[in-house]
Amino acid sequence: MISKVKTLALIVGLIVTLSLGAQAAQKKAATHSARGTITSVDANQLVITQKEKGQDKQLTFTLNSATQKTGNLASGSPVTVRYRTENNQNVATSVQARAVKAAKSPSPKGGKKSLEPAKKG
Repeated sequence: MISKVKTLALIVGLIVTLSLGAQAAQKKAATHSARGTITSVDANQLVITQKEKGQDKQLTFTLNSATQKTGNLASGSPVTVRYRTENNQNVATSVQARAVKAAKSPSPKGGKKSLEPAKKG
């Protein structure tokens, strides 16, 4: 009877230890996000440039069959990349093209528009 209790306690201890190890592994695989402009892209790798404190910084991501890709992913396109770090490599989980911001049109300067109807002459 005592050996069954010890065995049961050992099994419970192992289960708790393994579940804590699994939770720690999940925390390590946390996802991150980066925004930038595509510098280069191919089937296996994506390089983007992002502004950080006024400086251009290049980030490289590994692409695989599980990477979700949406939009036009061409050089010069602005993108948002979600990724995780595995073995000191950034592995992209999703890459999404963002809309290009339209340039602001200059506002007309000078006279005010009249609200009176035009005179027929």
